[in-house]
Amino acid sequence: EKTFICSGFTTPQSGHRPLFYITCSNSSVTYAGMNPYALAPTPNNWTSKKASPLRPYACKGKPTDIRPRWKLLGYFRKGSCDSVQTFTFNPDFCERRISVQGKKE
Repeated sequence: EKTFICSGFTTPQSGHRPLFYITCSNSSVTYAGMNPYALAPTPNNWTSKKASPLRPYACKGKPTDIRPRWKLLGYFRKGSCDSVQTFTFNPDFCERRISVQGKKE
């Protein structure tokens, strides 16, 4: 028997935020959550008037040619999927099927 951990939408909805799965290279560094900057380098001067920009296209502690891979998992209510932060995304887990009005095609 399967248990749902959280449920959301494939399209943006009012009151829902994007949930990302981010990996850096082939390393074990992964993140699942709503913070798009979770694996980005920390800006140098948070308190400065000319703070360094956030760089979600870079991986903290990795060479500059290493870019993160992003997967948009869907749109969920904030906090409703916090438990997935410890999970690893497996793209081969489910078969891809399109459902129209509840019928499998």
